[in-house]
Amino acid sequence: MQALPDTAPLADPASIARDRFTVSASDGVSHTALEFASATQAAATPGFVLLPALGVDGAYYEPFAVELARRRKATVVLTDLRGQGSSTAQARRGDDFGYREILELDFPALASALERRHPSRRWVVVGHSLGGQLATIYASHWPATIQGLALVASGTAHTAAWRGFDRAMATAYTGLIRATSAVLPWYPGQLLGFGSDHPKRLMRDWGRVVATGRYRPEGSTIDYEAACRRATLPVLSVGLASDPIAPAGARQALLDRLPLAAKRAVEVPRPEGSRRWRAHFAWARKPHAVVGAIDDWMSPQP
Repeated sequence: MQALPDTAPLADPASIARDRFTVSASDGVSHTALEFASATQAAATPGFVLLPALGVDGAYYEPFAVELARRRKATVVLTDLRGQGSSTAQARRGDDFGYREILELDFPALASALERRHPSRRWVVVGHSLGGQLATIYASHWPATIQGLALVASGTAHTAAWRGFDRAMATAYTGLIRATSAVLPWYPGQLLGFGSDHPKRLMRDWGRVVATGRYRPEGSTIDYEAACRRATLPVLSVGLASDPIAPAGARQALLDRLPLAAKRAVEVPRPEGSRRWRAHFAWARKPHAVVGAIDDWMSPQP
């Protein structure tokens, strides 16, 4: 398996150019992606594209993107999941979608947009939480220009992977979320403090994983479980110490879906000053440890 190449040392922060572009899916849903590019990068340097967590706007990860672009002298793209951030799909407006649209419409549109902007550039997909889950089950469908996956604070949502008190808390909280999603016209994540507002079908897809551990997007004809078993991309899993939302067992259960992949798992301290529950998100604003783990993974090993 081809190793991910190293690049030059840290770039000058003033050398990071910022840009934005539109990603449009075949059904007309679009969003605005943000790009951070080192002016000193080499043509052969792999870029990074980040898939965010449930309910988190892509723009939230700007400190991570800037530091990663500087450290790797690379291009970093921040994108929004359907229904989040700049996406034109909105649950409150009655738009209905689930994992199938993200995987089978939005991801191909994103890959095409990247190819148009940067022909033949290789990319590493960085997935945070749900973004990492979706990147994992899509692993065998990424185009050849995708060279690896970096999963940050990302594990299965299946509560059986939790242990002890955290499992009890996760079971109770996810049960509340699933019940709320079932009885209301849409899931009011902004009100409940978990994710943003989402349509019922997306939350049914999420709830199916919570209950069974199986990724079977509603309306899809693709066997994503089988596809995972065929994937051979290099994969890094970066966990945060004591993260109750993506604990070690959940992270390992997600990695286990990729038996043929070359995998590395590391754990970094949670950001200084962040509470245990907030660390799952706070790393994006204080990204030094996570960027360091990604940089180390991509550097030649002795």
